[in-house]
Amino acid sequence: MVEEAQTNRSEDRVASSTRTVVLVGTSHSINHAYAGLFPILLPFIVTELSLSYTQVGLVLAAGSVVGGLTQLGFGVLARYVPRNLLLGISHVCLGITQIIYGSVTSLTQLIGVRGAYSLAASPQHPVGNALITSGMGRKSFGRSLGINNSLANVGTVVAPLVGVALVLTIGWRTTFMVFSVPAIIVGFLIMFLLRSAKKTPSDGKRIPLGREMLNMVRNRNVLTIIGGQTMMAAGRALTIPAYVPLYLSHELNLPLGYWGPMFSFIMVGSIVGPYVMGRASDKVGRLKLIMLSLILASTATFAFTFLPGRSLLLPIVLFVMAFAYFASSPIIQAFLADSVDKGSQDLVFGFYFTVVFGIGALWPTVTGWVIDNYGFTAAFRLIASTNLLAAVWFLFAKEHRD
Repeated sequence: MVEEAQTNRSEDRVASSTRTVVLVGTSHSINHAYAGLFPILLPFIVTELSLSYTQVGLVLAAGSVVGGLTQLGFGVLARYVPRNLLLGISHVCLGITQIIYGSVTSLTQLIGVRGAYSLAASPQHPVGNALITSGMGRKSFGRSLGINNSLANVGTVVAPLVGVALVLTIGWRTTFMVFSVPAIIVGFLIMFLLRSAKKTPSDGKRIPLGREMLNMVRNRNVLTIIGGQTMMAAGRALTIPAYVPLYLSHELNLPLGYWGPMFSFIMVGSIVGPYVMGRASDKVGRLKLIMLSLILASTATFAFTFLPGRSLLLPIVLFVMAFAYFASSPIIQAFLADSVDKGSQDLVFGFYFTVVFGIGALWPTVTGWVIDNYGFTAAFRLIASTNLLAAVWFLFAKEHRD
């Protein structure tokens, strides 16, 4: 009877963990889908509202500022509000912002809803990651966060395709409203199905917030991870996805019919890489695979700058680039979760993503300046060099294995 009860409890924990990963991963996919949808619909918004490019910049800046500055705040808030409620309510609000997007009639309204959208999207990374890692053993962090990141990139790939089909048939306003439905449904599912996540870390005995923050910034691994992520941010975020198509089109003079399919290899790599490498990191260790992914990304990026436009190696190199760049995310996040107590994971993820989004927002601009002044080749080699520097930096970290 005792063994049967223990078996049942073990099966319940596995089922609960699986449900959490699936729901958080789905919410992450929706989050990325909305990020991929907006650029597709933006030209229609600009035309109808008669916006200048400066005004477009204001809209985008509003989202970046709000999204970047609120990551840590939600990490702190998760100490006091149940994580399932925080993430669930944020997704219901995220869906509502899509409805409001479809109703805007002025620049002021658009800036306001862009800020509201970014605020609603902010809990996804710090709270979603903590929901996943808090319910399982450290040996499953890489696999679970890998699934989470892979699902997110599925949303990035699928949303523009669906968005284009919808906007051509029902218009941009109705498209926004149709896209509101998934977030609202998943938000309620998270609130009501992730019951095991209802208890907040603050329900137990905890040290004061100020002391917890101080302990976090004194943690060598946390500082090493943040520093390494800052260095490697050049090739992440918008940089590689944004500038590779421009390089293929403007520098190598390849037609859309050729470079379009080539770019799809980046999308495939961004889905496969996080899961494969995240799972592997549970077995062979985080640091080894972090450095391997950085070296692979650097090597592929250097090789990319030497290839002629119609090289047979181009799709392979593009796949390896994306595989390595995107694979590093779940491994680094799992390593970060390894390095602190489970009760501090909301806080440390909030701190981490505040830095990631802050630095990540700067690099596309820096890369564009390098391209304008020194060319694409110099920019991509700079990105490759920052990854090698980050690989060396991670040597200062210390891995704790169970």
